[in-house]
Amino acid sequence: MKGYNNSNATKVVPLSVTKAQGKQRHTTCGMKREHFELSTVIIRLILTITAVVFALLFLIQNVEQFALLQDVDKTFELSSISLAVVAQVGRERGLSGGYISSSGGANADKVIAQRLVVDERVTEFQAFVKANSFSSEVTKTIDAVQEMLATLHAHREKVTDLEVTGAYSLDWYSLLNFNLLSIGRKLPTVIYDTDMSNLMVSYIALGSVIEFAGIERGTFNTVLGAKSFTGNTFERVVRAMQTQQVHFETFQSYAPQDQLDKYTSTVTGSDVNQTSVFQGYALASANVADIPATYPGLTLDTWWATRSAVIDLQIKVADYSKDQLSKESDNIFQRNQRNLAFSVIGTFASSVSAIYLTVGAIVGFKRFKRIEEKRQTFINNVQHHMSMRLQKADANKLKGDVQKIGQAANSIEQHQAITIKDSDSIEAMVNKFDEDLAEIEEESSVPAWQAETNFGLHD
Repeated sequence: MKGYNNSNATKVVPLSVTKAQGKQRHTTCGMKREHFELSTVIIRLILTITAVVFALLFLIQNVEQFALLQDVDKTFELSSISLAVVAQVGRERGLSGGYISSSGGANADKVIAQRLVVDERVTEFQAFVKANSFSSEVTKTIDAVQEMLATLHAHREKVTDLEVTGAYSLDWYSLLNFNLLSIGRKLPTVIYDTDMSNLMVSYIALGSVIEFAGIERGTFNTVLGAKSFTGNTFERVVRAMQTQQVHFETFQSYAPQDQLDKYTSTVTGSDVNQTSVFQGYALASANVADIPATYPGLTLDTWWATRSAVIDLQIKVADYSKDQLSKESDNIFQRNQRNLAFSVIGTFASSVSAIYLTVGAIVGFKRFKRIEEKRQTFINNVQHHMSMRLQKADANKLKGDVQKIGQAANSIEQHQAITIKDSDSIEAMVNKFDEDLAEIEEESSVPAWQAETNFGLHD
């Protein structure tokens, strides 16, 4: 039909084209849904992995703190044993100084008895060291102590045979005690609990007070054995007194009030007062030729007994401080044990949840893929089924319309004239033809959900 032009007619799109567009539309929708599901899986994985990582970090932190606390606890126990050794070594040091300065005329029996006490404390120290492991830094200090303890017997023989001076003997014992006290000196720097760190500082400071009180006792004992100051012994006594005061101020700064009250109520009495008197005599005797003769009542024995009594009182306060530290350490240890248990449980729960969510997400994604494949297959079948139905249902209708249009055209050609009635009739037929094609197009472009519903009803 040449020259035919109907602007109002519906544009006809081939069925194959509409079918392809529908398939593309369903494919695009499926890809979007697949992308959404995959994104959900990835987000779940990221969240669960993040939760597990934080749980593991928290667990590692608690494990490290637990291990550190165990090491601190062992080192503190060793430092307590060390302080007991220091106290007894200090007594041997002082008695040995008096023995040497008196050329063996004083303290001989006391030195022998004190050596046995020291040996007991050393045996306890070495047994604890053997039964436990310590940090590398503490181990170095322990090794230094062990090296000196290995030569303790040889040093004692030199003292017995008067082969060393009183000053040398004092320095040797003092170096041993310095190494023993050094075992606990690093503890406050690694303890994360402030209260326990302060208790540790005060405990170590009090231990240093006791040690330098022992140095003062031993040095002045040597002086009284010789009846006067010789060499640099006066400077040694003064330095020992000054160093005690420095460490005592540290103790006062870090000790809790109950420890200060304990010290005040314990380190008091006649021995404390008499020691202060004797110390005044010592400071005033730098140039005195015969101190015992100048100050009646100040003898080797009275000085030793009085000063030792005060040191014993200080040791009682140190024991009280140690008990406080032990209680605080136990509390922290138990608290850390609970934290570690919670961390283990939390990490386990997070791991199980992460595994469950991850497996669930993966299984869900695979299930979604299978459902999507089935859905796409279902849509393709629906489209094919609808196409076949439309082709069968409308083939005769289209054929009839075409025949009618063809007959009208033949009529026009035969009569060589077109009347208004004929023209209207042909136009109506063409419009009817367009409507039929448009109707087929619409039916072939039925939405997926409607097509599935229709398929389910009419299959």
